[in-house]
Amino acid sequence: MATIKSILQESTLDRIDARILLHYICQKHLGWDKTKLITNDLEELPLIVVEDWRALEAARQNGSPVSYLIQQKAFHGIELFVNEHVLIPRPETELLVDSVIQYVEDAFSKHTYSPKNPFRILDMGTGSGAILLALANHFYINGLQNCFEFLGLDKSQDAIEVARTNAKLLKLPTVQFIQSDWFSQLDPQLFDCIVSNPPYIAKGDPHLVQGDLRFEPKLALTDDADGLAAYQTIFKDISTFIHSNGKVFFEHGFTQGSSIRDLFYSKGFINVQTLRDLSGNERITCGIAPI
Repeated sequence: MATIKSILQESTLDRIDARILLHYICQKHLGWDKTKLITNDLEELPLIVVEDWRALEAARQNGSPVSYLIQQKAFHGIELFVNEHVLIPRPETELLVDSVIQYVEDAFSKHTYSPKNPFRILDMGTGSGAILLALANHFYINGLQNCFEFLGLDKSQDAIEVARTNAKLLKLPTVQFIQSDWFSQLDPQLFDCIVSNPPYIAKGDPHLVQGDLRFEPKLALTDDADGLAAYQTIFKDISTFIHSNGKVFFEHGFTQGSSIRDLFYSKGFINVQTLRDLSGNERITCGIAPI
């Protein structure tokens, strides 16, 4: 007889991973919430639940990320659908979202935005749409949905479909996503804020063959070069797409802060600064576009 208690006792998986997978299966088949995993831990489980558990347990033992197995990931107060076509959102990226929110709120305190004069945000390499949708969700909750335009770009059509699915699930239909290799499919136009968490892992980095990264799309992880190629490509045309006094935010690797700051300075950006994540590593660099 298989029960929640016996499964947890017998499984070699990390206890947290096992509970997440069990909650997913029991919610799917039995409608159980997390509390019932505790209160019903001695109840005999139906065969379909046990079979699903064994399949997911085996996949996790082979290294498949938990987020891909349950096809969801929490990020900045929203639940995202994720699959093998998109990067799994990281907690570090929430610092990028928080930084943009602070900038936008400051901008709104100084200027009036409206449906005829919206604040426009562009997310480059959007993946699951995590950054853009977290921003939209924050400002929609505060009743400002008519004062924004949100646009996400990604080279991968599969990623775009995931982002669009998330927009529907989160009931954020005005957030738009289009397939584009950086600016290539975008007509010249101006945004108030550009954000990006591009692929910044250098070719041959050993982390690419370790842990969850083994299963994530290489296109979203590495530029197959020195880790700076995406930033250089974006900066090549960025003056065509950012308002004077608009702000650009990049997430980057913890050793890349100096190189990213140099790229900002090379385009005449001012007030360039780098923010550190909770581990004390340089993680986000931003700057104001020149007049």
